[in-house]
Amino acid sequence: MGLRRSPVDVKDVPGFIVNRVMRPYYVTAQRLVCSQTSYAAVDDACRSLGGVPMGPFELMDLIGLDTNFAITGAIYGALGRPERFKPPEIQKQLVLKGATGRKAGKGFYLYQDGKITAVNPDAVRLLASGTAFNGSELWTRMRTALIEEAELVVSEGTAVQSDVDIAIKLAMNFPKGPFEWRKESTAA
Repeated sequence: MGLRRSPVDVKDVPGFIVNRVMRPYYVTAQRLVCSQTSYAAVDDACRSLGGVPMGPFELMDLIGLDTNFAITGAIYGALGRPERFKPPEIQKQLVLKGATGRKAGKGFYLYQDGKITAVNPDAVRLLASGTAFNGSELWTRMRTALIEEAELVVSEGTAVQSDVDIAIKLAMNFPKGPFEWRKESTAA
C-alpha cells in the first residue's frame, strides 16, 4: 500500500503552511466569543456553514490547548509579534488552570470518554461581555481570517495558491482550501 501523500512545495518558514494559515483561525475564534457569542456558536457556524468537521474550539481541545498555545506563541514571536498572532488570554488562562483539552477531560468543553458533555464553566467565566454575532457573520469572519493569512503566505513567496489549498484541505480535512473559499465568496 502506498503512502497516499500529496507533496506541496513550501519554503522553510515559521509554521510552514498549515500552522501558519490556521493560527488566525484559532485566534479570531477566541476574539469573537463574548457573553452573547459562545464557543459552541462559533463551532456550530464553522461546521454548518463551512462544512468543516470540527469548529475551532473543538479542534483546539483535540490538539491540546497547551500545544496550540505554544505553537501560536512560537509563530507570533518568530514573525515579529504581529497582532493577528497574539496568543489570546482565554487560552492562556485555561492552560494555567490545567484545562488543556480532551487529554485532561476539560478545555473549552468538558469531556467524558473523549466526547463533549458540556461547555467548561471555567471557559464560560472567561468570556468578555459583548454583542452576539449570527452564524453567517461568524463563519464569514473565520473564513476571512484563513483567506487573508493564506494570501500573505502566497504574497511572501512561501507557497503557491494550489499548494496552500491542498495542504489545508488534507491536513485539516476541510472541504475547501482558503483560495477555493475566496473564489466562492467573490463569485457570490
